[in-house]
Amino acid sequence: MFFKPNRSALVGAITAAVIAVIAAAAPARAALGTDSVVISLAACAFGDGTTTVQSGVPIALHEPGYAQGTYGLSNNFLLTQQTTLTITGAVNRTYDLSGQWGTPQQLDRKLWVTRLPNTELGFTLAPGETVVATFDITFAHPLLVAYPPVGSSGDNGPYRITEDGPLSCAITAT
Repeated sequence: MFFKPNRSALVGAITAAVIAVIAAAAPARAALGTDSVVISLAACAFGDGTTTVQSGVPIALHEPGYAQGTYGLSNNFLLTQQTTLTITGAVNRTYDLSGQWGTPQQLDRKLWVTRLPNTELGFTLAPGETVVATFDITFAHPLLVAYPPVGSSGDNGPYRITEDGPLSCAITAT
């Protein structure tokens, strides 16, 4: 489960497994074995919301994973989500990522996560050009969120949501 930073009633934190990956990652880094630069959308969005890339280099986005407390809740997420990535600015595109989520993986006795593959955007930017990448998940019906420790913190549920996001990152070529 990912959340918006302290700007709405859905205040919380990314699951421990996802936080560890994001905390260690810079918003933009060269991908091993490819010519693309990979941008961590969550690291950028939860940072200052901006990152830079070298002009003329293909861009790929690493979107956040989604966690729940049981396989059933994770599977329900997969069945009800509509995931979009919208690029606006120097290039305007919308990507439907709904069918690209992986099979839920058990990370802990009560923690299941599903992830998306990196999204190759298919374009490069000229010096000074900027695009804004916005990642959003909406649900066909309210989704139950619950993963341990469930309780008074409110971050881990149980509660229902109709949207998770959006997360945005402004990407500028240097």
